Amino acid sequence: MNGFAWLEYGVLKLSGSDRIAFVHGQCSNDVRGLAVGAACRALVLNAKGQIEFDIEIVRRSDDLLVLVPLGLETALFERLKRYIIFDDVQMQIVSHDWRVLHSTQKLEALTWAKNRGFGEAWDALLPAIATPKLEQPFENPELARVRAGLPEAHADHFLGWLPQECGLETAVSYKKGCYIGQEIMARLEARGQPRYQLRQVHLAAQVSTATKILSGTREVGQLGAVLPDNGAWIALATLRRDLEIGAALTAAGVPIQLARDI
Repeated sequence: MNGFAWLEYGVLKLSGSDRIAFVHGQCSNDVRGLAVGAACRALVLNAKGQIEFDIEIVRRSDDLLVLVPLGLETALFERLKRYIIFDDVQMQIVSHDWRVLHSTQKLEALTWAKNRGFGEAWDALLPAIATPKLEQPFENPELARVRAGLPEAHADHFLGWLPQECGLETAVSYKKGCYIGQEIMARLEARGQPRYQLRQVHLAAQVSTATKILSGTREVGQLGAVLPDNGAWIALATLRRDLEIGAALTAAGVPIQLARDI
């Protein structure tokens, strides 16, 4: 499948001699291990290990670019700013300077592999003035993401959940040094499975994102973004692992059918 999609991101630029160590200590993934020109997904957690921001970090030779869903860059800026004390770190919001393109064409730009449900494709970070000649746009990138079982903490309203409960454990490094929320991540690694897991579900009618899922009167999970799919509705959801086989599930009175584990 050939195609492309422009993605809406806010962008922070961090410079200064302590930029790598600082961001490494603020997020769940290994920033120190990033090569120049590479990127990684990471999470900003609170002290309880719960997700506050779902981000992409791009390492360049003289700075780091931190990508967050558009509109959240100021909140992320303020969150990080609280922890800059004696660090040599300068931080700017530069969202207007950059655009992010997801494309099956690997461009001559700062480009990294990213699965968004379209098979082999790449995210490319381009100057805002760049308008490359491209193939046909992808149809409904959000639907492709949900069909492929790829959670996004902000789009799916999984903020406040543990990464392991909503399919975002791949954004956590268990080998890196100290960061906010690390103690909880270490406990989960040692203890094993969390109480919740990510599932794909089908619904017969539209229900709002973040609606609680019930088994009878018991709350057992939460819906992510709910999208129309071939006459029905599809979503990702966090669900308790101890659900009985065949348990009847509903959200806002709408029956839910389990599709698959992620």
